[in-house]
Amino acid sequence: MLVRGKSITTVGIHIRTLRAVLNIAKDNGVITPQAYPFGRRKYVIPTGKNTKRALNIYQIEQIFDYPTIPGSTMEKSKDFWILSYLCNGMNMADIAHLRWGDLQGEIISFERQKTKRSLRGNPVKIIVLRNKMVNSLIDKWSNKKLSNHNAFIFDIIDEKDGAEAIRKKVNQFTQVTNKWMKEMGAELKFNLTLTTYVARHSFATILLRSGVPITFASQSLGHSSIPTTQKYFAGFDLAAQAEYMKALTPFLRK
Repeated sequence: MLVRGKSITTVGIHIRTLRAVLNIAKDNGVITPQAYPFGRRKYVIPTGKNTKRALNIYQIEQIFDYPTIPGSTMEKSKDFWILSYLCNGMNMADIAHLRWGDLQGEIISFERQKTKRSLRGNPVKIIVLRNKMVNSLIDKWSNKKLSNHNAFIFDIIDEKDGAEAIRKKVNQFTQVTNKWMKEMGAELKFNLTLTTYVARHSFATILLRSGVPITFASQSLGHSSIPTTQKYFAGFDLAAQAEYMKALTPFLRK
């Protein structure tokens, strides 16, 4: 995989999937513990360096103000990126799986698709506070013909779709969104590749830079541990660092 140009992070993702398969094989006696390739003094799955992918608040404002043609794919991509950012960094799979029943009064309550099966015994409910813009975006792009409690809000996946069809549709929707957001980011001269993943990192980073407790950010993201949330934090920008550094010499301001 490295020879084919894949990153260490990508290698790790695929090898962890292989390890999960081999864990089942070992538990069922298909392979012996001696043949199991992972563990102490055996193969160690590589961990890539975490690349910070977050925007500052001024760049977020540029996205909000970016002009698009009404009804265009660019407008739709921009709107769903903003929806993700405002809804606790909700990823495209979770947006695709939102049902009308998840809208409860002034909140959206949902479980992350990524951890739904792994935490089946103790599912984590994420609560998103709705505001005028969130409600406006939902109203703008929702399928109002199917507004019953169990129907999907958006026309991204269909109730009749199987697991493979859902995976393909969500991937396609994400790829299209990323294509247009990358173009926007390039035109705005951002110093990173603008993708849906950036919306999630930006949500976490801007919250933490504003001074909220990291436990709140962790809860909002649906993380099971603080270290996971810390990986999303892109650090303090120069303006914040300069402000904090004043604490070293407060007497000079007298």
